Amino acid sequence: MKRGFDWAAYLDRVHQDRPGLTEDVMRRLRAGGATPYRWLARAVSPRATEVLDVACGAGAMALELASPQRRVIGVDVSVAQLEWASGRAPGPFVCADGRRLPLPDASVDAVVSVFGPVVIQPAAALFAEVARVLRPGGVFAFIAPTILVARPGELARSLQLVARLRSRPR
Repeated sequence: MKRGFDWAAYLDRVHQDRPGLTEDVMRRLRAGGATPYRWLARAVSPRATEVLDVACGAGAMALELASPQRRVIGVDVSVAQLEWASGRAPGPFVCADGRRLPLPDASVDAVVSVFGPVVIQPAAALFAEVARVLRPGGVFAFIAPTILVARPGELARSLQLVARLRSRPR
């Protein structure tokens, strides 16, 4: 990022002007009949009753994870996104920064995030907060784009891991 660029202001403008933009793009991506939201939801155990969605945006993950026995708490810094989310999914939705989550220590079973580690900077602060609010044995699952292509050696190692686990990556 170039020096002097105001990332927070930029994100705020994008969210004000185009709430739901990320969801529009993500819903177009499909593989195996599922969207990235479904892929991410598969990482959350059905036994998880308290789930936190960091950088929840317009609430797509809350919709994907909703069930009668589960509470999905959405956190985002964008009021425009949260207004849209609260009209679509049960919530609750909270306006807060992912680097300072308004939750007690060890209070959630799982944390999910679509692009959170990209938009919340420094990502290390987000990871520290996620570690703080997760219960022991909890899961942090996120989707973040990458421009790195796997090298042949990495591909070989991943195939060895698949063979060892006797399961395809999910």
